[in-house]
Amino acid sequence: MRQAAENWLSSIIGQSRLPVFYSERGVPDTLDGRFELMTLHAVLVLRRLRDLEPDGAKLSERLFDRLFSNFDYALRESGVGDLMVGKRMRLLGEAYLGRARAYDEALQKSPEALEAAIHRNLLDERDGTISTQLTEYVLHLVQELDKTPDTSLMEADINWPDATKFLS
Repeated sequence: MRQAAENWLSSIIGQSRLPVFYSERGVPDTLDGRFELMTLHAVLVLRRLRDLEPDGAKLSERLFDRLFSNFDYALRESGVGDLMVGKRMRLLGEAYLGRARAYDEALQKSPEALEAAIHRNLLDERDGTISTQLTEYVLHLVQELDKTPDTSLMEADINWPDATKFLS
């Protein structure tokens, strides 16, 4: 299970760092922008893993821990001092939980609610047309995750959607 969590983390990072997300109109290519995209992808994966009781819950917990270890590492690598890392990690944890709640609620409501959450969290004051495209991508990703066999999910084996089909 430890290896599956590592594989998921690596896969989420890889998908979140695709250049197409960070186009001129897209998500800012900053620590905050990368955090937001990693959070979005992780929330969707963790949401699906939670449904796979009992092992999915364990894998979900391990992946969550690895995700935040990665955030901690990134903060330290960016020069945040030891005294500030704890405070920043607390703020990132609160932000993550807020995003997770917002995306979960929006996915239960409507595509329009999801688009509003994506625009608010990922794009802020940027061009609104990209939020429609990102919403279509996210809805497709949710469908892919839902139809992926449980055994594949437990092995971190997923076919990520081709983001360029949605964002170009």
